Amino acid sequence: MNERLLTRADVAERCQISTKTVLRAIHRGRLRASRLGEHGAYRMSEADVDAWIEASVLTVAPVRRSAVPLPVRIPAEPANGRLVLSPDMGRH
Repeated sequence: MNERLLTRADVAERCQISTKTVLRAIHRGRLRASRLGEHGAYRMSEADVDAWIEASVLTVAPVRRSAVPLPVRIPAEPANGRLVLSPDMGRH
């Protein structure tokens, strides 16, 4: 076995997360890890880390913006002391 084993810190740095998050994934059975000795530290293979990353990636749908602006309702008379927004406010 010539593959380099990764520590929790290695995985955390690679994924830009905390080592505690890596430990949680190990304890929940989401990230496969081995212990060296009875009280040894966890070690992970790069293949297992890659598989965990792929399984953890969520597909996010792009936000669609409406081509037609939403209608703005302007009251006929402003309410007592209330600010009324108009479509022209904030434009210079």
